[in-house]
Amino acid sequence: MKKWYNKNDEKILEPFYDKLHKYLNRKHNIFRFYFGDDEQMVVRYFCEADSDNNLDLDDPNYEDLFEINFEILKFEKPTKNKEWKKYRMLGITYQNIPDRFEVVEDFDEESKK
Repeated sequence: MKKWYNKNDEKILEPFYDKLHKYLNRKHNIFRFYFGDDEQMVVRYFCEADSDNNLDLDDPNYEDLFEINFEILKFEKPTKNKEWKKYRMLGITYQNIPDRFEVVEDFDEESKK
């Protein structure tokens, strides 16, 4: 059982984390993420890390967060997120879990855009 930083991590992120790790434990690390009808991308699992919500430590709304990081290999639908485009990285917290995901068995590294 993972130790979570807050109740939202445990309640919202844990089911995603558990499902993802069932595949990671089978040596899969490339996934297709769907965010509604607008965002679709192929990502590679990178790491897990401590994070926060970018507020000052003395802000009453400050939160420590658990983050699962992915390298964005390909945008299959255009994205409006400038940080995703610029850094090609995606940090998943309880605040931005994909609606669904699937394992990508045969991603062609040459097809990256």
